[in-house]
Amino acid sequence: MKAIYKCRLCGETFHNETIDGADEAREIATDIVNSNVSRGLWLTAFHCCGDGSLGVSDFQGFKTLKH
Repeated sequence: MKAIYKCRLCGETFHNETIDGADEAREIATDIVNSNVSRGLWLTAFHCCGDGSLGVSDFQGFKTLKH
């Protein structure tokens, strides 16, 4: 599963971290929503936009990896 973020400034969606299983992803997502840092993931993060701007991105959730 991939941790997905979306930039508020440019709208780009990107992934930050890959997690092995759904149970671990649920635990990490709970920590993130409760404003705890888990494996370096936060509820919000900075994003370097393509035009050189610096945006703020929001954690969207975990997306299943396609094999």
